[in-house]
Amino acid sequence: MRQSQPLAMLMVLLSTVFCGAFARTMHTLHHHMTENDLQYFFGVDDHLQVPEYDVIIPHQLDERGLPLSDPQRQRRTEEPRENIFYKVAAFGRDLHLNLTLNRKLMSRDLVMETRHADGTVSYASPPKNTYYLGHVMSDPHSIVAVSDDGGLARGLTGMLKLSRDTMFIHPLPTHLAKRAVSSEEKWTPHLIYKNSPEIDFDVQSLKREFKESTKISDTAKRGNVRMKTMEAALMLEADTAAKLDKQTYNAQRFLLLLGNAISGLLMDPSIGETRIYYVVLRIIIIDKEVFGAEYSDSKETWMSKLASYSKAHNNPDDANPEHYDVCSLVYSMRTGVGGSASFNTMCNQETGNVNNMVGLQTALIITHETGHNMGVDHDGTSADCPDSTYIMSATLPGGSSAVTWSDCSRKTMQDFLRSDRSWCLNDEAQNKATVLYNNLQARSIPGDMSFDTPEVMHRTSRDTTELIDLKKFQEEYLLVKLPGEILSADDQCTLQYGDNYRQCSQKAYECGHLWCTSDGFSCESRYAPSGDGTPCGSRNVS
Repeated sequence: MRQSQPLAMLMVLLSTVFCGAFARTMHTLHHHMTENDLQYFFGVDDHLQVPEYDVIIPHQLDERGLPLSDPQRQRRTEEPRENIFYKVAAFGRDLHLNLTLNRKLMSRDLVMETRHADGTVSYASPPKNTYYLGHVMSDPHSIVAVSDDGGLARGLTGMLKLSRDTMFIHPLPTHLAKRAVSSEEKWTPHLIYKNSPEIDFDVQSLKREFKESTKISDTAKRGNVRMKTMEAALMLEADTAAKLDKQTYNAQRFLLLLGNAISGLLMDPSIGETRIYYVVLRIIIIDKEVFGAEYSDSKETWMSKLASYSKAHNNPDDANPEHYDVCSLVYSMRTGVGGSASFNTMCNQETGNVNNMVGLQTALIITHETGHNMGVDHDGTSADCPDSTYIMSATLPGGSSAVTWSDCSRKTMQDFLRSDRSWCLNDEAQNKATVLYNNLQARSIPGDMSFDTPEVMHRTSRDTTELIDLKKFQEEYLLVKLPGEILSADDQCTLQYGDNYRQCSQKAYECGHLWCTSDGFSCESRYAPSGDGTPCGSRNVS
């Protein structure tokens, strides 16, 4: 024993030296960043403003939880997969991500355009859909909204909203990656940082309250989850876009990253029983001269000019495929921070908001301002909804509730969404059945039944088989029930493993994973969660 003590002490010393050296490398990485890097990654202009961050290497897993052997080869040769899994180790925690392709993000009518100062317009083809929504398996209240890009980025970019923190993740470009890991590392190193607070918000001075009565429909009174559809135009000012393009961070794809994060926040359970599909209809890079704005102008002036532009260019007919419900402009503000919005104008008149460019955190600003567009005011007017806590705080906070909706916000939002005032958000959501079947991992259904056919095979644990008409199915079930309410845990086990499987009763209390058995004694799991709405434990629902 005595002989082993010096060796143990040496190992501890070496571990401390090497770990400390790596930690210092990680936490001084920002000193090697350009001004554009700081703005893109952290949304700050000074090295002293950089929030807490880490440098990590995400590992892609297969559906069994096993590491993929050659991730780069897979990205080069495959179309985006419906479901992907990642392990992210950050800030001393292992986060297992379960992600599903967000087929609602990009409208079928999506147009990507650049409006130049001379009045000309150029167009680009929409990119491949690599945008995912999902959650952390061990955190039922989490939301993950990321892009898994096989292009220049080669990794995950987006938001991880956890119960305790909100984080943003980016793959590092080559000039920074080589300072963080060995050149022999085949996985791309990523920067991950925690949400930095202290972003001030304004509501436009034209704020007013609507007096008309609110008529809540019968379907909204049932207490079921319902979905509205908000069609959006996302705009980026040309000089701000040029800074992104200069650093190879494609400006148009950046706007879609923001849209994907907004999608997750508008579907967060804290918003209430009626939630919102966020569909991007327009991606616009626009020169400020097109609508006569200057950097020295106030946010309110930009807001006014945006409203005039939108009124002239947005088709007024809500039924027209070119019509959008809200227009959000992002630019690098020289005066003030945060954003500004027309208050309570959604579905009533041209609706828009202007937002400061602060990297991926811009998605939080747009979500906040879009809340104002729907008549949601700042928190802080009651003890139940304190300021500096939730997403509608006057100053965007940090902490566990920073990107959730307060009780006050939820009430106002639900009053609006359930009333006739939200009529313009009643558009039929696209591809509704796809999301449901992705969540249920329906690709494990045996046979050659295609997702693109009007029917899908549905197997149950009672060993019966029926064909379901998707149109009728989505009308009768999808809008009013969660996946776990439609298929029991037994049904989900049958879908994953086969006819002889059912839920393992010994593990029924575990909400994080679905456990199945074929003999009633041994339990097995692919470490994927049960469908949302599945009863678990004595009182919980997953």
